[in-house]
Amino acid sequence: MRSDIYVILTELVALPLLAIAQELSSKAAESPTDHQDELKAFLQEAPSEIALKYFEHPPYRLFAIRRLIELGDPVVTPALRRAFAEETEVTRRRFIAAALISLGDADPQYFDYVAQGARDAVDSHLPFPVLLSDRLTSTLSYRREFLQFVQEHGLELSVALQKSTFELPAAVEALGEAADRRSFPILVHGLESPNVMIVRAAAFGLARLHDNSGIQHIIAACTRLSLNERQMIAKALLYFDSPSAQRTARATIADTQLFERWQAQVKRTGWKGAMRDNAYSPRPAVKSR
Repeated sequence: MRSDIYVILTELVALPLLAIAQELSSKAAESPTDHQDELKAFLQEAPSEIALKYFEHPPYRLFAIRRLIELGDPVVTPALRRAFAEETEVTRRRFIAAALISLGDADPQYFDYVAQGARDAVDSHLPFPVLLSDRLTSTLSYRREFLQFVQEHGLELSVALQKSTFELPAAVEALGEAADRRSFPILVHGLESPNVMIVRAAAFGLARLHDNSGIQHIIAACTRLSLNERQMIAKALLYFDSPSAQRTARATIADTQLFERWQAQVKRTGWKGAMRDNAYSPRPAVKSR
């Protein structure tokens, strides 16, 4: 089961850049340089080229959908509308809806769809299955709260793992990608989740909105978490244009070198990079309790 949880965690935080390059290839690349070349070529493609190349038929690739959100060019709106109508997998469909919202499509069906998925996620009491750590240990065990929830609700372990580590956090992350002010109360509610990855997605979603009224909610959420979890959430504070948010981030991260490295990274990417930062972070490590 250990390898299973690692696979799911890798999916949860989306695709590291090298993995994106691997997915871009129709056949296995021969070296890391091949992967880097694939990635470089992908990042240079125009929105219309991405839509033409990756939106021929479902299933549609999450990395391509995210890239269209990042580029923000409404020229791809027709392709995304068609993709939303054709895609049957729920998570991909939510991110397609988020892309349309972020591009200014006013059709209410898109926000209603992604918002309902996020509401269901933040209302869930299913905890994250393991404790997060800055390093791996030789053993892995599930949190008592997670196992108790699984038993009390008669869930299959594999189903609960998929939901808690991927499906529920991804639903909240999709809402954050939409960058719509209507999502604010849902994201604030997400900060109260027993699932730290939902909290993480909600915090970065609030950062993506760039509304300073979200700062205190994120700070309050950090006080309920362990050190490693607090650091992961507090990084979202670096995206706010607020001296108090920066001070709190420094104190909460509690590692000067880590804080300065993250602060420099955020200054390079700007606040619009908040969700990309959330998606492309290295996968978290886990440790036994």
